[in-house]
Amino acid sequence: MVGTGDLTNQLYSVLSDISHPIEGTFYLFLLAIIFRWRWPGMWNSFLKKISAPASKSINSENKTKFSSNGVSRESVESQTQDNSYPIED
Repeated sequence: MVGTGDLTNQLYSVLSDISHPIEGTFYLFLLAIIFRWRWPGMWNSFLKKISAPASKSINSENKTKFSSNGVSRESVESQTQDNSYPIED
């Protein structure tokens, strides 16, 4: 049976040879999958800790009236519904 020290050394050598960001992202993803499978309660509490707080100060009128960039949706809709073009001489 392989000891914990040997596994730690193998893990260190694999992680120290990461040469591409996608490879590193894959290892982080794999670690997250293993962690979630082994400790689902701790994983859920970790996700709650790093999540953004829910803002309750936004009312539904502002949500429907303005888009994410602050432009009024009513003005955009009125511009797009007007199909008439000025006639050029």
